Amino acid sequence: MLFSLFFVLFFFQIRAGYHQFSKTWVIREGKQMQMDVDLISQGDTVLTYDPEAKQFKWERLLIKQRRFKLMDLTKKIEALEFTVNLTNETTATLQVNTDQYVRVVVDGIAYHFPASEVDIGDRIYLVNANQSNDDPQKITNNLVTIDNIQTSLEKDIRYYDMYTASGNIVINNLACVCEIDFDGTDYYMMIVDFIEEHFDAKLPQIISDISYFFGLSDWIRQILKNQF
Repeated sequence: MLFSLFFVLFFFQIRAGYHQFSKTWVIREGKQMQMDVDLISQGDTVLTYDPEAKQFKWERLLIKQRRFKLMDLTKKIEALEFTVNLTNETTATLQVNTDQYVRVVVDGIAYHFPASEVDIGDRIYLVNANQSNDDPQKITNNLVTIDNIQTSLEKDIRYYDMYTASGNIVINNLACVCEIDFDGTDYYMMIVDFIEEHFDAKLPQIISDISYFFGLSDWIRQILKNQF
């Protein structure tokens, strides 16, 4: 029985890699806020995005585990600072790591490229959301143009795998806070980081609930940890 549950959980959940400098959206005290991946825990309610339905959803994080690979222990990565034009009078600086994927629009079609392949003049999709608004339907896409790119210093990277009860992608990577001219509201600008490594199959919610309430998540995480 437990082996069957483990099999279902392992093969039918989203599996995505994030590093500790990534930010993700979390519901705390009834409001949405941004936190480092290091600080979120199993059972937290995080914001996910369904790219097929183009909808945002709040879902419980079922499993978060550190990736244990020798190469990850010493890996360093550079960050890029993108200066983008939000309106005719407003610009913002976004910090993106070179291995993160962004949505680049070419000839009206959106493609996923690593940040290291993005050039000045490219148009990328961002997401904006009011920090004090916990209604995910208020979160919308922006299409912005990159005006400048600078390279930041390398950082040591730790990677995590995160599992939710659906095939949706966890929204992460807070980039900056800026004021949008048209209504004077502070918005959090994020790059929607689509991860290559995920499964499209859906996990029934009941399996998630059973594993969460009976404490199986820790047990499964310990087993999965040995797979890396």
